Amino acid sequence: MDYTVIGDMVNTASRLEGLTKIYGRPFIISGSVYEKVKDVFPCQQLDTVAVKGRHKGIPVYSVQRQLGSKENELEQLFSE
Repeated sequence: MDYTVIGDMVNTASRLEGLTKIYGRPFIISGSVYEKVKDVFPCQQLDTVAVKGRHKGIPVYSVQRQLGSKENELEQLFSE
């Protein structure tokens, strides 16, 4: 038996997983997931990317466990 998963969410998840290699991050989340976890985990917006199969770019974020003072400063500079 072969099992297959299809759909927009699976396509987006696959594309995000592929971006982990490009950005050198262990995992990347979309803007919709960011909205749900932003008050729990520190996140850094990496980019807005065009995902194959979508007409509009989506914001992508990296999730950090904890940011130290130096990392907070770098995050601010990166955002600017």
